[in-house]
Amino acid sequence: MLISILTLVSISINLASPVFLDGDSGYYTSSASFNKVKQMRICFRESYGIKGEKEDEKRQTQNQLNFYINYTLFRFVEIGSGINYFSMEGTEFTGGFLKAKFPVLTMQKIKLSLAPCFTFAKEEKSYLSGDFNIDIVPFTKKNLPSFLFGESVNVGRKNGTNILQSSSLILLNTSHFQPFIEFYTEFFGDISTSAMDNTRLCSGLGFKVGFIGFRAGVEIPLSDYTKRDSDIRFTGEINFLLDTKIKPAGKLVINVLDMETQVPVSATIKISGKDEEKIFESIDGKFIIENLSFGIYTIEIINPEYKRLKAPVFIKKKLIEKTYKIKKI
Repeated sequence: MLISILTLVSISINLASPVFLDGDSGYYTSSASFNKVKQMRICFRESYGIKGEKEDEKRQTQNQLNFYINYTLFRFVEIGSGINYFSMEGTEFTGGFLKAKFPVLTMQKIKLSLAPCFTFAKEEKSYLSGDFNIDIVPFTKKNLPSFLFGESVNVGRKNGTNILQSSSLILLNTSHFQPFIEFYTEFFGDISTSAMDNTRLCSGLGFKVGFIGFRAGVEIPLSDYTKRDSDIRFTGEINFLLDTKIKPAGKLVINVLDMETQVPVSATIKISGKDEEKIFESIDGKFIIENLSFGIYTIEIINPEYKRLKAPVFIKKKLIEKTYKIKKI
C-alpha cells in the first residue's frame, strides 16, 4: 500500500515566497530519465540560502528541507511522494506532493516525460499541475563527459490563477563534478512579458561521491535586479537507491558417481559464478545447493583418488538435477 502512493521528486511551491530551485539535475529542473525497474530512491536534502537587498542592505536567510521517495513501478513509470519545509525570516511553509511520471519518448540521446503532480500545503488550497521534462545528451562516447540539456515546464492552476514555471538547464556530468547553468522564470495569469516573475539565472557547481551530493550556486535575479543582490545557495543531500526486485533463484541437486561401478563417491564441489563462489563437501556423493541466482556457473568436482571434473551448468529454473561420473586416476 505504501508503494502505491509514492511519487517522483518535485518541488512544492509557495507563491507568497521566492521559489526555491531544487530538482534532480540543477536547482529546479527535474529529470526525464528513469531508474531501474523495482528500484526505490530515498533522498533527504537540505538547502541554505542568502537573499540580498540592495536598498537597505538587508540580508535574509532561508532554509529548506526536502524528503522524498520515488519508486519505479514498472518499465519507465515512476510514482512517489515527498514533503517540503521552507522558512525565511519568520515566514514558514510546509507542503507535500504526490506525483507520477510517464514516458513520452525514450531514445538513446533524447528522453521526454510527463508527470502529473498533486500539491497540497498547510492553510492553502491543493492544486494539480503537470510537469513536462526533456533530457538531451548529445554526446554518448565513453571517453567524453556527457553534456545534459534539460528543459522543465510546470503548468497548472492555483487559487483560480493559471501558473507556469519554466527552467532551462545545461549541465556537464563528470564522475564527481557537475557544473551547471540554469535559467528560470514563471508566469501568473497569462503568458506575457508583463506576467513574468521571479526570473533568474543560476550558475554553480555540484559534487557527488557515493550517495552524498553537494551543490553551491549563485542566483542572479533578472526581474528585479535593480533592487536585489545576487542570491547564494548551498545544498547538501543524501541519496539511497534500494533494489526491491526479487531475483529468481533455483536449487541444484548433484549426484557424483564412480564411472565404472556407478557407486556414489564422496567429493568436494566448488561452484563459481559471476557474483559468488561456494564450496561443499559430501560423504554420500549427493549435493543440494539452494538459492542460486539464475545464470551460468562452473562446477568443479574434486576427489584425490579421481580425475578432476570441470563442467558448466545453467541455472534457469527452480529445480535442476545433474549426475556426474568421475574416473579413477
